[in-house]
Amino acid sequence: MTGCALTVYENPYLGIQFESDHHKMAIESTYRSIAILPFFNPEKALHGSENARRSLYGNLASTKHYDLISIRKIDNALKKLPTKILYPENYKKLNKYIKADLFCYGWVEEQKNSYAIIYASTTVRAKIELLDTKTGEVVWKANDERSRSVGGIGPYAMYKTHIEDYFWARNILNRYDELFRDMMLVLPDRSIDWKLKDRIKEKLEQ
Repeated sequence: MTGCALTVYENPYLGIQFESDHHKMAIESTYRSIAILPFFNPEKALHGSENARRSLYGNLASTKHYDLISIRKIDNALKKLPTKILYPENYKKLNKYIKADLFCYGWVEEQKNSYAIIYASTTVRAKIELLDTKTGEVVWKANDERSRSVGGIGPYAMYKTHIEDYFWARNILNRYDELFRDMMLVLPDRSIDWKLKDRIKEKLEQ
């Protein structure tokens, strides 16, 4: 087989834009369970809500030691409820049906791919907020994007085929995985050593 190799331009890790109440998240550490709600998709990106939610769930499940409410359990509860209950201002009503310490709200802000015979790019941007279900306070949030550009002649770039459609759909999923993998690096881990936590708390209160 012969062909022209693709050249990839990408940083393996980029810093995440985030805000965190680290005292509540890491020192008090009262949050154990998280319910990842369906993503808002104002841009109407194709499968954007499902892609982003599935990727975030997988990345969070594999790290940080939070208890995740299953997506099936959440969706079964939501079937009986009005759509407007998903808006953050209705968190108290939603918490009657879905019990969790934190609600995770997400927004797909951009999802695009563009390609030609000698060039292609994929980009995703998402915003995440973790909301305390008792107080309504947002204790952690992040908003960032991941993109990749390739140059060269790809094996499927010249033909509109099902294989090519799969190729670019897979790239979109990869961008979400990169984005949420990096977001998890700046999310406090709830498995912090409790003796160490108490010493830190004493220092902060002095």
